Amino acid sequence: MAGSIWGKPPIVSARKIQLQKTGHIEIVKVGLLIPESDKWLAAKHGTEMAIAEENANGGYGGHRFELIVRSIAGLWGSGSKEIVKLVFEDSVWAILGSLDGRSAHLAEQIATKGRIVLVSSWATDPTLTQINIPWFFRCVPDDRQQARALMKEIFEVRQLKQVATVAGKVYDARMAATSFSQIVESEGYQAPLPFSYETASNDFQSILNKIEQTRVDAVVLFGPSKPTAKFVQQMRARGMKQDLFGSLSLLADNELLNLAGMELEQAVFIAPGFRYTSKGKSFQKDFQNIYGYPPTAVAAYAYDGMHLILEAIRKSGFDKEKIRDTLANIDYPQGVTGSIRFDANGNRVGPVNLIEIIKGRPIIYISRF
Repeated sequence: MAGSIWGKPPIVSARKIQLQKTGHIEIVKVGLLIPESDKWLAAKHGTEMAIAEENANGGYGGHRFELIVRSIAGLWGSGSKEIVKLVFEDSVWAILGSLDGRSAHLAEQIATKGRIVLVSSWATDPTLTQINIPWFFRCVPDDRQQARALMKEIFEVRQLKQVATVAGKVYDARMAATSFSQIVESEGYQAPLPFSYETASNDFQSILNKIEQTRVDAVVLFGPSKPTAKFVQQMRARGMKQDLFGSLSLLADNELLNLAGMELEQAVFIAPGFRYTSKGKSFQKDFQNIYGYPPTAVAAYAYDGMHLILEAIRKSGFDKEKIRDTLANIDYPQGVTGSIRFDANGNRVGPVNLIEIIKGRPIIYISRF
């Protein structure tokens, strides 16, 4: 991690280690796992903001919360050492992970072995919770929850018939597109036409030709922001009028809107919850004042996830199993992304809402279900 934008984790003095061993804890350490990327600096800022607020309110019984950041760089498997260090060397009480699906799987395995809570604030892969690991929680709607919201809007509300999915050839996009197709078919609607592309692609004419030939009514987008923006721009340049829909990941930051905002007119996406809650609006203002840029969805979900962890520690004390049990039963109405509770598998429960893009910005909030 030397020389990275994240810096080295804080060095814990020998005195503090001895105090922790004897039960006299001066600091309460919590962990953050993130990719080493400028995009995820927002997640670090969101968690820092949550911890600063909790410390301003006295921390836990006079003990100060301290954030230990470990970043994962390169191929997904290369981050295992950093995750192991966070669990077994840094002695954190719980971990927040703002990771992609594959890295989250790795973190989940190590956290379970270490019997420590891992709250995921970004990975939407539904298989993360299908084996019912009690140490894993997710405060963002998963792919299947998002798919149901999109499916209802497309087929029940708008009564469209033929849909295509366009997904980048990356793990998260493939999982999201597959989940959408499975949900659509399970409800008896016509199976979506699947299209995929290499993420370095600049030319989407072949896919667009096939979409035109099949008389598709709507296109559902999954993938990185840059190629998605190019696809939309080339689609609209051809005069194609199909309705556009997209997953929450496309609004992780403002890149897609900055690149293709006007071409996305009336496109509908899964709504980042913080944009329209009253607490979310206050969060946006405070975050802007502190960091000098508007918060992204990545920042908001990380902020909520860290507050959940700190709330569980306050209620449970220094007992990792009690922290886990508290999270399993938590009812947290003050989230900036909305009220947060978990089902028996650790998935966030509650409505998944939509937004519509108007004049290049996410303006119209759609709450139908």
